Amino acid sequence: MIVEYMLEQVGRGDAKRAPSWIKDGGHHFNPADFTYLGWVPNLAEREYYVPDSVTAVDRAAAISRALTMHGNNPMQKEDPENEGSYITMSNDEVTAAMGSWWDAIVAEHKNKPASASIEADTENNEISVTVRWARKGVVSSGTPQLAVDVDGSAVTLNKSGDTWNGIIFTGAATLSGGETITVAQSSSVALNGGTVTDGVEALELSLSTFAEDATATA
Repeated sequence: MIVEYMLEQVGRGDAKRAPSWIKDGGHHFNPADFTYLGWVPNLAEREYYVPDSVTAVDRAAAISRALTMHGNNPMQKEDPENEGSYITMSNDEVTAAMGSWWDAIVAEHKNKPASASIEADTENNEISVTVRWARKGVVSSGTPQLAVDVDGSAVTLNKSGDTWNGIIFTGAATLSGGETITVAQSSSVALNGGTVTDGVEALELSLSTFAEDATATA
């Protein structure tokens, strides 16, 4: 989540630093109240303290904050008709710029699928795949599904359990041994009426963030 925070004092002098619990900070300093915007993991995936006094900021609030700052200290942009000169941005331009920043930092820190491991049980004709996300705090409900390829044939697996950072999918498949099982980067976890979140926000479901297709031999 994105929060508004202040720096903390270092020792008895004037030195200051971002709090240790800020993972990506220093954005959009507001001189009116000495606050910054920064990112921290949501509670479900966090094992450390973040003060209750910190304010969580959604997209609309971030834009409103920027417009207030713009009203107090107009933001500038380079004049396209006069190189080296600057002109005041319009409210619409400030809104668009802050919205773009918000979208970019949320995308950068989105909890995305990172890897998959595959197990094949030829004796019981069953496939099990564990999809793991990049951070902690995977919370799923219902029965999400995952499609895998078994020697060119599609097999749908259903959620059968959870891990601290992933979901286990299992399903039946006729296996004689030697089949290639593939979880492709081009595929996605299907919600199937369920949910997959980090306790607050929906997680990325596309497996395009895998380093490569995950494969195994039965």
